Amino acid sequence: MRLISMIIPAAGAGKRMDSSGLKQFMLLGDKPVLMHTLEFFHRFDPEMPIVVAFSEEGFVEWERLMQEYNCSIPHRTILGGKERYDSVKAALKVVPESEFIGVHDAVRPFVNEKTFQSCIDLAVAQGSAVPVSHLPNSLRMVHEEGSKAVNREHFRQVHTPQIFRSKWLQEAYQRKYESRFFDDATLVEHAGFPIFLTENNHANIKITTKLDWEWSEYYLSERKNE
Repeated sequence: MRLISMIIPAAGAGKRMDSSGLKQFMLLGDKPVLMHTLEFFHRFDPEMPIVVAFSEEGFVEWERLMQEYNCSIPHRTILGGKERYDSVKAALKVVPESEFIGVHDAVRPFVNEKTFQSCIDLAVAQGSAVPVSHLPNSLRMVHEEGSKAVNREHFRQVHTPQIFRSKWLQEAYQRKYESRFFDDATLVEHAGFPIFLTENNHANIKITTKLDWEWSEYYLSERKNE
């Protein structure tokens, strides 16, 4: 049995970007963002199965972009759903059998090999792996009476790729969708399975805002100049 298969939910509308198109299809350097993401996983392991879930609009646009940019990376495309939960659940029905399943945001094109390998190693050892980063700023918890300071050392920012034993993720997605399920780790945790953390690489941001986009363009140009 193969070690790992990847799911990339790419049906998001990208409302916070305030752009006319879907951010996963926007041109970053010489190709769309999603192609950068796919290229990373294909470079890491050309035999690793990848399933990408799109909205109806995105499905058609991706077919066009693949032809325009001559993208030949092997992957399966499926129709996702309104929520990320729906897209991952749909992908789980067709993802090839493997010991582990990873889920990665379409608009995180800068994950590196060290982070991904660390996630794989931790998942193999413990059953799950989620990359996280420390919070650089002070935090306050807001409540009805006002707010109070909290120790930022007790908190981490959560990223992807998130990797789980296939049985854990499949079982977790038997649960009905709830708005509190922010990501796959949250759902797996609610299903009763432990979540283990590893360090994220600094550049592995989710491109969400215009500032993220501007940073990504700068980072890509600097990386090419190295």
